[in-house]
Parts: sequence; structure tokens; C-alpha cells
Amino acid sequence: MSPWNDPAYPLERPFIVANQTHKCTHPSHTRQAYQDALRWGADFIDVGIVLTRDRVAICVDGPVMQDETDVETRFPARARPDGNWYWTDFDLAEIKTLEKHGSDDSEPNRSAQPYLPYRVATLQELIDTVQAEHYRRTIRRQYTLGHTPGPVGIMPTLLDHGSEAAAALSTQLHSNRYTLPELERLCIIHSADLTTIEYLATQTEMRLLWNTKANPTDEQLDSLRPGDGIAVHRQLIEDDAGNTTPLVQRARVRGIAVFAYAFQDEQDAIERFFHVHRVDGVFTNSPDAARSAKGLRVIR
Repeated sequence: MSPWNDPAYPLERPFIVANQTHKCTHPSHTRQAYQDALRWGADFIDVGIVLTRDRVAICVDGPVMQDETDVETRFPARARPDGNWYWTDFDLAEIKTLEKHGSDDSEPNRSAQPYLPYRVATLQELIDTVQAEHYRRTIRRQYTLGHTPGPVGIMPTLLDHGSEAAAALSTQLHSNRYTLPELERLCIIHSADLTTIEYLATQTEMRLLWNTKANPTDEQLDSLRPGDGIAVHRQLIEDDAGNTTPLVQRARVRGIAVFAYAFQDEQDAIERFFHVHRVDGVFTNSPDAARSAKGLRVIR
């Protein structure tokens, strides 16, 4: 049984985690992208988090700026010797003057409404957007016989490793009431750094998710708290013959949840991971496909 298969949990597993944006209709990590993913039924919004020079948490794809903004044009002299522009070298006010664009050719570069350009979102803007949708769904669900997607949460991913960024994130989440019983399970802190996960385990009771590219060892799984989780590539869960690998059971016996990434518009594959491999959640840029895989429809 999943450690998150708890009647008290406000969401129905398996969970749909939206990463990037819904079918690339907006650049990732903009408020428009988050609103789109929520409308299509995501349970969690996964975002990369870094701190600006004035220590504000913002939502981005990676540590460098030129891949997703026009910083090269706006601040040509601010690159470091390695030729990159870094979020940590800029204040929030400067970052808010930049236009956010897609991090690859599959994402749009300009808003359909040029007078409303895309901007980098702060973590607080994400929280405000998600909490507004959470309460909208709570009200709407009373009148749609359960067809409306349920409560929605956030999954901040720490791109800055170390205790300073982790502590800043924890403080902001606490200030937004994610320690209250009705909200604490609507936030999962995500990191690829096991040391950061172990540090956070001493600082918060919120659920933690360790992202690992390699098949975790038993020792690494033992270092996680029961009730926390791992996020792994789908190839570590399903072998070439379509069978479930031992990793899922190795995690289950320790009370560790298992999430798989990454899925596109692949309803059949997501359904297989939900119902055959019994994962606790998937990362996808098509939450509507994942919702259909759960046998649910989307009411926007």
C-alpha cells in the first residue's frame, strides 16, 4: 500500500504533477502557465525555485537566465566570465523588467496579447494563484458531484542546494500557512540533492520528495523519512518487457512514495503507470491526459 493512501489525505492518489506548462501554450513558470495547468486538472504544480540577489524566491527552469529571458539584450554587460547570466546576480525589480520566453523551441516566445508580456513569477505569486484555485475548487466541488478536480497543491523544487535556500523556502511556506492541518499535505518540497532533503527533514514536517536519476541504493532509501517520496525516471519503474521493476516494492516496504517522470500527452502510458505499476503520481505537461487516465473528466 502507498504511504500516501491515507483517508485523511485531501487529494485522491495517484497525483497529477504539472511540470512546464499545459502542452506548451505559455512559457513555463509564468502565471499564465500555472493557471492553464490548474484549469486542466493538475493536483500539484512543480516549480524550480532560486533566490534572487535580494533573496526573493522566484520560479524558473534552471539557474541561468539567458535560456528563458531576454537578459542578454537588456543587460549585456552583466554576464559572468563563464558567459552565463545568473538569477542570483539580479534583484527582483530587475528580473521583472525581463520578458519570459520558452526555454526551447516548443514553447511560445510572446504572449498572444503583446501588451501583456510574460514575466517571471515569484513563489508568492504561484502560492496566491494556487490557493485561489484551491478555494475555487472547494466551493465548486459542492455543486458538480465530485467531477471538478479536488484540492490543488504546490511542489517547489530547490535548484539552489544548501541550507540557506532550504531555510528561506521553509520560512515562506510556513508564513503561507502550509503548516496548518488543512494545507500541510498540499505542499511537497522537491530536491535532487539528498543532503538538502536530509536537512529539511530536521526543519519541517511537510512531505519531501527526492529526485534521483540513478536507481537509489537501499542505504539511500533508508535515509529518507517514512512517508516521504522519490521521483525517478519512468525507465527505472518499467523494464523493457513492461514489467514493474523491484524499485517500487523496495520503496513501498520502507513507506516511501514513488513518482515517475516525465510524460507528454500519453494517456495509455500514464494509465499503465497508475494501474499496473501503481505509482503515487506522475510528472506531465498534459494534466488532462493524466486525469483521463484516472478515469476522471475535466470541468474547467
